[in-house]
Amino acid sequence: MKKIRTILLAIYLILIAFFGVLKVPVTLIWGPKQEVDSAKFVALWNLQEKHKTIDDYLPIYELNIVRLLYEFFVISLIMYLIYLIFVIQKDKKS
Repeated sequence: MKKIRTILLAIYLILIAFFGVLKVPVTLIWGPKQEVDSAKFVALWNLQEKHKTIDDYLPIYELNIVRLLYEFFVISLIMYLIYLIFVIQKDKKS
């Protein structure tokens, strides 16, 4: 059982790191009226693009925290359900 916990914890940490660093949900905002151009997933180091302009304005990536927390919640819920499935199967075998 301890081996399963370790494997599931490693998978969970890898998923959280992946979605928390490499695939961060952002909204591209530009101009004085803060117009929304697009919403996408980018890596943390790509949040500032100094070479790209939209109508002579530098775009700003705004982190979508609610969506990020929702992703973490869904990942945590799925991993917890998988953990419960393994615990129930082990109890049935015992």
